[in-house]
Amino acid sequence: LRQVPIISKERLIVVMEAQTRLAQMLATMGLEKARLYEETRRRQAESQALQRVATALLHKVSPEKVLEIVCTEAQQLTGAAGSAVLLLDAPRDTWLRVAYSTGAAAAFFDHIPVEGSLAGTAVRRDEPFLTNNPAGEAYEYLRGKRPMAFLSVPLHANGDVIGVLEVLDKPGGFVKDDVRIVSLFANQAAINIEHARLNQQAGQLAVLEERQRLARELHDSVVQSLYSMALYADAGALALAAGKQDVTLNHLQELRETARSAMHDMRLLIFELHPPALEQEGLVTALRLRLAA
Repeated sequence: LRQVPIISKERLIVVMEAQTRLAQMLATMGLEKARLYEETRRRQAESQALQRVATALLHKVSPEKVLEIVCTEAQQLTGAAGSAVLLLDAPRDTWLRVAYSTGAAAAFFDHIPVEGSLAGTAVRRDEPFLTNNPAGEAYEYLRGKRPMAFLSVPLHANGDVIGVLEVLDKPGGFVKDDVRIVSLFANQAAINIEHARLNQQAGQLAVLEERQRLARELHDSVVQSLYSMALYADAGALALAAGKQDVTLNHLQELRETARSAMHDMRLLIFELHPPALEQEGLVTALRLRLAA
């Protein structure tokens, strides 16, 4: 015989409610799993982007190339249409100069004023500035064009604001997490700019030290040789006037040897001073640079 279970109306309702709750719980778990997966994917993309910037710094890539990586990664991770690094420029830091730009930001501007601009707002407030309604904000000096959405984060070096990293025109507008992402790359951009500044200072110091070394070399060798030549010439003249031909010949011999020694020292110094363009680009380019200077 076949047995058929008999379920009352109340029992059926309880079973249906339990199945509904289970389905809702599974759906919630699926959504949470998808959210965690997306969050992990985004954080991994951020980590890889920061690693690319750090690798460029370690490999001593040019500052322009590092800023290109910073702008490109910030633009891609936020979904913006453009990105730019702007640095405070003279006179009296009233203007922001575009150090590098990419995407939609590349064709808009070269300089913008700190006063009355969206990027300048981040500088004046010394904090990130986000707006998804630029039309109601301060006018952006973009050759008459306003961005659809705008986010700017200040760059810091030695506790001072030196510029901004900005992204613009994100479909749907920027969110708070975009501020976190751009801030990460703003720190990397500031490190790169400060690194370039320190390298420039080190280069200037190296030039000064080289000048001082050459001055010492000239004093210790060539200048003393020239002084000795003058003494031998005077002594030879006196000996010749006194009719001492042998002494005169000796002084002339010493004068010739000292002159040759001084010439040798000068050739060594000149060899050390040969311009880098001579090795890198050849004699013709080196001569053109010398004539232009």
